[in-house]
Amino acid sequence: MTIINATPHSLVLLAEDEAGAIAGVVGFGRGRSATFRQVAELAPSGLVPRAATSKLALEPVEVDGAMIPVDRTAYGEVQNLPEPDGETTYVVSLLTAQAAAAGGRPTDDLLVVGEAVRDMDGKIIGCTGFGRI
Repeated sequence: MTIINATPHSLVLLAEDEAGAIAGVVGFGRGRSATFRQVAELAPSGLVPRAATSKLALEPVEVDGAMIPVDRTAYGEVQNLPEPDGETTYVVSLLTAQAAAAGGRPTDDLLVVGEAVRDMDGKIIGCTGFGRI
């Protein structure tokens, strides 16, 4: 099986390891601190599927005297996503995977980024695995 990173970002896969050199936090809020080691890094492939969008303007809201626009976004057909071939798995954004499923495309060949690992400043530095929708 071939795994293709179909996101615009490098994906760093981390494993929790007490002897690891990477300090990070997993979970929500303050989360749980741990140390990690890098297992793999998937460079962006250049293939970036996207769901078509349309926006409907709603009633604006007032913030500090200014009227701020509010939109409702609807997601449609996924563009630039190859059909399943039984040999290739694509890592895509959660929104792309959800839009593909909503459009009736099989999603057995799609992975999404799993639990994020953040540095002490809150910046995402990697993930601990993948998920499926």
